[in-house]
Amino acid sequence: MSLTPIQGRIIDEVASHPRGTSFNKLADRLKGKLSRVVLSREVKNLSRKGILKVAKDPNHRQRKIIMVEKIIADFLEKIHEDMW
Repeated sequence: MSLTPIQGRIIDEVASHPRGTSFNKLADRLKGKLSRVVLSREVKNLSRKGILKVAKDPNHRQRKIIMVEKIIADFLEKIHEDMW
């Protein structure tokens, strides 16, 4: 499975928040780098591939939380440990 640079940027940004992040906060942090439409499409694609998990926020009716799947988070953590 290959990832585009945009997908890599999204994964990196989401992975920097272990508890997950909302779509709006993610869009704000990536503002100027990609549009909300592209972000939405790529989050859906990454979710289908099993890299990102999109779950309902228990504290809000409409908000969804985007987080990196556990196995991917463990892999990224291992890479960072090996680098340093």
